[in-house]
Amino acid sequence: MGEVRGRSIGWGLAVFVLIALWLLPAAPVRAAEFHVDCSAETGGDGSFDQPFNSLGSGFELDSGDRLLIRRGTTCSGVLKVTGGGSEGSPAEVTGYGPGGLPRIVGTGQDAVLIDDASHLAVRNLDISNPGDGGPVGDGDSIRNGVRVTASTATVRGLTLSGLAIHDVDGDLTKGWQGSAGIQVTAVGAPPIRFENRHRDNGVDRSDWSDR
Repeated sequence: MGEVRGRSIGWGLAVFVLIALWLLPAAPVRAAEFHVDCSAETGGDGSFDQPFNSLGSGFELDSGDRLLIRRGTTCSGVLKVTGGGSEGSPAEVTGYGPGGLPRIVGTGQDAVLIDDASHLAVRNLDISNPGDGGPVGDGDSIRNGVRVTASTATVRGLTLSGLAIHDVDGDLTKGWQGSAGIQVTAVGAPPIRFENRHRDNGVDRSDWSDR
């Protein structure tokens, strides 16, 4: 009987410890910072000391993450951002270091593409999409400065702030598949939509197309 009782006490203690561990709050996920310096000769791991040196195929952000592009530099291609943050811990794309606004120069349909990214702030970038370098207004292809899409889910809490958008040399196609300085489109089926988005100053020579 003594052995049986000892076993019961042992199992009871084990269950108690498991319940106590289960009730402990989960350790917070540490937000990440990704650094991009398109003037760097070699690409690194995205840390401050070893930044990425191109926009690559895009960046998937999580709650509290920051994508930092070095000021005074120029990145060509498309800055693609997916993922996003949370209501209490938004993600952010902005510049770092001294110098002028980081320049994003598009080489295709979009200079900046933000897809299904909620609770995200994109701030203080110089954005252009000049096409083949001919006179602005003579473009013959669809081009956007910033294109924001809601494809598979409702997008909430998106902020565009301090963006200098200029020289977007798209054709004259308008609408949700046309050219614009900022194109905001819910491409997914209803009820997918945008909620609580904000835009302020910094749009130069470009329009805001909202579909």
